[in-house]
Amino acid sequence: MSSTDFAVDRRDIRFVQKEYLKVDDLCGLEPFGDFNPELFEMVVTEGLTFAEEVFFPLNKPGDEAGLKLENGLVVTPPGFQQAWKKMAEGGWMGMTAPTEYGGQGLPLSVAVAVQEALFGANPSLYITMLLTQGAAGLITAFGTDEQKKLFGERMIAGQWGGTMCLSESQAGSAVGEVLSRAVPAPEGHYLLTGAKQWISGGDHDFTENIIHLVLARIEGAPPGTKGLSLFVVPKHRVNGTGAIQAPNGVSTVRLEHKLGIKASPTCVLDFGGTAPCHAYLLGGAGQGMAQMFKLMNEARQQIGYQGLGAAAAALHNGLDYARERVQGPAIEGGRGSGQSAIIHHPDVRHMLATIRAIAEGLRGLMYKVAWMEDMAHHGPPDNREYYQNLADFLTPVVKVAGSDLGFEAARLAIQVLGGVGYTEEFPLAQNLRDIKIASIYEGTNGIQALDLVGRKLNLREGALLEALMHLISPMVPTRAMASPLRQAIVWWREALEGLSRTVEELRKATANHGPRQGVFNATGVTDYFTHVMLAHTLLDMALTAEEKLKGLFPEYPGDPHALAAFAAQNEEARFYFNKIKTAEHYVTQILPRVKAVEAAVASNSFAALEALW
Repeated sequence: MSSTDFAVDRRDIRFVQKEYLKVDDLCGLEPFGDFNPELFEMVVTEGLTFAEEVFFPLNKPGDEAGLKLENGLVVTPPGFQQAWKKMAEGGWMGMTAPTEYGGQGLPLSVAVAVQEALFGANPSLYITMLLTQGAAGLITAFGTDEQKKLFGERMIAGQWGGTMCLSESQAGSAVGEVLSRAVPAPEGHYLLTGAKQWISGGDHDFTENIIHLVLARIEGAPPGTKGLSLFVVPKHRVNGTGAIQAPNGVSTVRLEHKLGIKASPTCVLDFGGTAPCHAYLLGGAGQGMAQMFKLMNEARQQIGYQGLGAAAAALHNGLDYARERVQGPAIEGGRGSGQSAIIHHPDVRHMLATIRAIAEGLRGLMYKVAWMEDMAHHGPPDNREYYQNLADFLTPVVKVAGSDLGFEAARLAIQVLGGVGYTEEFPLAQNLRDIKIASIYEGTNGIQALDLVGRKLNLREGALLEALMHLISPMVPTRAMASPLRQAIVWWREALEGLSRTVEELRKATANHGPRQGVFNATGVTDYFTHVMLAHTLLDMALTAEEKLKGLFPEYPGDPHALAAFAAQNEEARFYFNKIKTAEHYVTQILPRVKAVEAAVASNSFAALEALW
């Protein structure tokens, strides 16, 4: 196996999009009426190839070369500038952006396949692209016509970069403690001063200008998040035609030296410390957090895609290695039967099955949430609120599931490779380092858990949770199902009932004793939702696969040995057969983790809070 191998699972992506979600039906919605299934497929195919051929070859060299700060300017690794240019020329920055601002206007559930691949191929490079997309989306959503045309269109085209600037040294997740200040200037703009930390894409040499979206407090505004406004702050001032004028008092103080994504320019930025920094209010004063939440929710879903990309890459590399690495006799043959590929060893097979269940479960869930977003914004008006409730509830689940389970997949893949997996010769060591950040940025996973348990469970009088139950509760075992799926659904429903008990216990405890129980157990309960949702998604996809398999094997389910023998000789049957087995593996080997969460919540123990630290 090549130590630098990377490939996207085109067959599984096609299954999720075409067979499971039926994204081609979106062409029947008015906003997507100019598209057709062939165009959807062409975009995805070309995007996956772009990720494999342009982004991935730079991944390891970029990690090794890192970044330089020379004379206050960031120098990115060789080849990154050219890749950005190709990305811009191909229109990949604006896949889902509105056509009136130069975007392609694609459904998110189509574009997500390309986004997964770009993240898996080169997360360091894609992070800057992602933040530019998000910042452009805020400007086109809340900006003046002039701001949309001057800044938004150029960012969507990849001509200019973009960032979101929230964190400060004293105010990471506690955004209300931001100290950056904006003072009105006579000319109508503001003069901004302050410093921001951990700014992804804070400076680079991809574009001639970078547009920062900066949270700051207008002089005299109240304390806390209510007093925060959002400002458009270009690195270089421009005139009305977009021509670069003078530097705008934005200085790169230093580059952060990170565990992973080493080619991603994460910067400490100073605004107004060396020269006046002109800032332009986005929307109304005091609306900064409401505006930024739009970007943050989108980014949290995207960070989930990073975990999916990492898991998919881990599966590809682990599976290839296990098929080729020969060591020890297979357990079926016994001692003296000769050596076999390690894929025949039960422990290795167990790890690979877990990685596959994670990767395919994440793909199904995340693509489905993307489809919900499409329906919430472009579907029939009567159903939009329902789908928005689903997407809102599942956003923290997507972020937590992708980042935590993506890391687990990378960890397991290293274990499959053994000693060589721990070396930098193979890509899994970098994969592990790169994905770790996903559970930290865009709000740590602990904050996602607080959002889910502290807000989403009761938001809109419980409508979000009600929408989720409406979606998943109809999955019930029937006599018509093949035995593995029927029993797996029985076990899944037992887990769902346990989740309902746990949520109800949290509610009662909160009503009687305050928020302590919910806050203390938020992470565990979020994990509970994660496993229930991934198991549901895998089972739901397995039901689709079962119907396809019946068409290929008329005796289905028939004799299990005959079915397995048929699937071994028929590529399509093998694919669908493995979908069923993957769901069964998740339900029997991974989903039982939720029993520990239920027991922990039921214990009412707060030893960690009561210990004398």
